[in-house]
Amino acid sequence: MNNNVRQRILIIKLGALGDFVMQMDYVAAIHKAYPNAQFTFMTSKPFVPFVKCLSWVEDIIVDSHPRLNLMEWVRICKKQIADRHFDFIFDLQNSKRTRERYFSLVRFFSAQSVTWMGFQKKAPMCVRRIDKKHAWSLGKVTFDKMEIPLEPVDLSVFKGEEKNFHLLPDVPFALVIPGCSPKHPYKRYPKELYTEVVQMLEAKGVPAVVLGTRVEAEQISYICAHTHAINFQDKASLLDMPALAKRALCVIGNDTGPVHMACLCGTKGVVLFCEKTSKSAQNLANIKNIIATNIGDIPPSEILKQLSDLIKD
Repeated sequence: MNNNVRQRILIIKLGALGDFVMQMDYVAAIHKAYPNAQFTFMTSKPFVPFVKCLSWVEDIIVDSHPRLNLMEWVRICKKQIADRHFDFIFDLQNSKRTRERYFSLVRFFSAQSVTWMGFQKKAPMCVRRIDKKHAWSLGKVTFDKMEIPLEPVDLSVFKGEEKNFHLLPDVPFALVIPGCSPKHPYKRYPKELYTEVVQMLEAKGVPAVVLGTRVEAEQISYICAHTHAINFQDKASLLDMPALAKRALCVIGNDTGPVHMACLCGTKGVVLFCEKTSKSAQNLANIKNIIATNIGDIPPSEILKQLSDLIKD
């Protein structure tokens, strides 16, 4: 074996945002374990700007989310993965698409042995080693487990342009994020109750900044129309989130990616859940998760109660 040949490693993480940022501890741990390897990262188009912030990633594969297009499956698995002769593939997505379809096609097309490691929540990674004695064979698959020592997530590597930060209050503020995926309305705390929360914060002398995109325009406009909150709709990118969170006194929001991202920056957070999605709750010292059968049953006073140590003065 030529010791000067760098190991080739592929990391697969497609989305969604909350999962993407919460698995940055695995991404960092993999890089730490193989500091001299040649890294390629496979992700969805919206997360390419995040991956570009990882200076040690040398190439990016954009997954096109193929469904019924067999030729696209073949293109991705043969040309983008198998033909690049990776030594290790870390499948942090571990969805049916990557765990079964991508793995099976890469096994078929690969001309050499490869080790495929699948992410498992709160468990060692599932290792599948494909041992190929001939390029035309499927190869023998053996199974194992792998522990990866994790460290706290550091999102400071993500840096945005901070274009509109001059609009932020000069004092620590509450960052309110009322949005969530339109496909999951049961995860959305009512705008009327968010308004009550902001009014209670303002009565304590804490200004609020309401963050979101045009998808949350109705909620943001309603809250800002009934309070003195600053409307920050479309004024910050996701890459701005670490710097924005560092300026905030606290973050309040639904079970959604930007909220988890802000909390992972160490900011005190109150995250609102319905029971259906409570498994997404992060167990960190700076986060208080409030869970109710119906998210609208959470009283605004309970949210303020969880922030009493920050706003008592």
